Amino acid sequence: MIERRVLTDEDVRRLVFGSVELISEAQVTLNLPLAPNLQKTREILSAGEFWADTVERGKICRYGMDFGCYTPPATISLDRELPFSDKPLELPELASTLTLYSAVHEVIHVDDYLGVRSSLKRLRNI
Repeated sequence: MIERRVLTDEDVRRLVFGSVELISEAQVTLNLPLAPNLQKTREILSAGEFWADTVERGKICRYGMDFGCYTPPATISLDRELPFSDKPLELPELASTLTLYSAVHEVIHVDDYLGVRSSLKRLRNI
C-alpha cells in the first residue's frame, strides 16, 4: 500500500525499480511475453532520472498518460499527488493500485522504446 503523502523523487525511483522487479516476476511466474527488453530497460533506468512533479493533464509528452510521463531515453515522472488520486472517494486500494500501475505503465514505455530503437537499427543495417 502506498503511503498517503506527496510523492518524492526517491519514491518515484523506488516505484520504478519495484515495477521492473514486478514485471520480471510476471515474466517468469506467468510465462508472459511482457517487456522483452527488460534487462536493457533495467540498465538504461539505472542511469535515469526520476521526478515527482505535477503532471499537467494534456501535457505534450512523447509517451504520457494522466499520472505519469516517459521522456526518452530514461526519464520517468509521476504526478506527486498520485496517492490522493481517489479523492473524494477515499479508496486507499484504488490510489495505491493506480500509483503502482502508473509506474509499471511508464517502465513498459521504456521497454517499448528500446525495442523500437533496436528494430530501427536492424533495419538500417539491411
